[in-house]
Amino acid sequence: MPHTWDPSSPSPEAALERLREGNRRFRKAHGSRARPWSRRLATEAQRPFAVILGCSDSRTPVEILFDEGFGDLFVIRIAGNIVAPSVVGSIEFAVAQFGTRLVVVMGHTRCGAVAATVKAIATGLGPESKNIRAITDRIAPHLQGLVRPKRSASLLREAVRANVRASVDQLRHGSQLIEELVLAGRVAVVGAEYQLETGAVRFLDSVPEATPAPEPSPTRVRMKRIYEPVAKEDGFRVLVDRLWPRGISKERAHVDAWARELAPSDALRKWYAHRPARWEEFQRRFARELEVQEESLQRLLAEARRGPVTLLFASRETELNNAAALKRHLEERARTGP
Repeated sequence: MPHTWDPSSPSPEAALERLREGNRRFRKAHGSRARPWSRRLATEAQRPFAVILGCSDSRTPVEILFDEGFGDLFVIRIAGNIVAPSVVGSIEFAVAQFGTRLVVVMGHTRCGAVAATVKAIATGLGPESKNIRAITDRIAPHLQGLVRPKRSASLLREAVRANVRASVDQLRHGSQLIEELVLAGRVAVVGAEYQLETGAVRFLDSVPEATPAPEPSPTRVRMKRIYEPVAKEDGFRVLVDRLWPRGISKERAHVDAWARELAPSDALRKWYAHRPARWEEFQRRFARELEVQEESLQRLLAEARRGPVTLLFASRETELNNAAALKRHLEERARTGP
């Protein structure tokens, strides 16, 4: 997959303005300007000007409400506009292959997936279907602080926006490819809310007229499964699991260090059990455990200042695991100091 972007692609701010204009046409019913179907579409290369991650709700047809046609938008729709591995992969494919520079996470008012999550948190009773729980469990960690015994009339609206912002944050920081493109100023990820009551799309973030590359991060910390092929860009490879992973030899793993002391305790690991609803609390408890590992943390931060560091883990859970929590902790330490 090429790690480039097409300089002829619309800038993030131009793409955002085009979406705003399309939504205005949709609301005023001024007649569609959407590109119609033609045979040429079969042979033309895709050139979508924006990627939209939206909800699968039947009342939110993305191309229609932005008045766009064939080949204009790269759309992923999933209940609750959650960020799952296949969603991340789809967005990575679009920004890398097609040069698309704007990614929009769009939630909507009266979202059923968010409402089901709020109910599950308030009552302690989740959906009976494990497949539906897989959706609500991904949303729940971002809403825990909003749901109180006495629910306000605005709770669902606040929850929808909190879920959108959490998905934006996951895309900006949960994908190495997207994060690097954002840091380079090549791609922007913004949130939006579609209002079922009015047909209007409200963007929760703005894109600067020129999207500058921020100052380089003081650390370059990455993460990957230990079973993935070794790559030159991995740099210093450190295993952060307490136990050696099954089915891989030390020779094949190419591990430069094994920081088992930076893994969560057995008690914390068993309590968490990779339950998304416990993710935020897991990170807090893990951070407290890391307070007694200052020497090991400093060694890892020093390596990260010298060059790339890759945190290796064995878990099939590639997003909400101990390596992700340690990566975030290291990055926070690098920003704020001891």
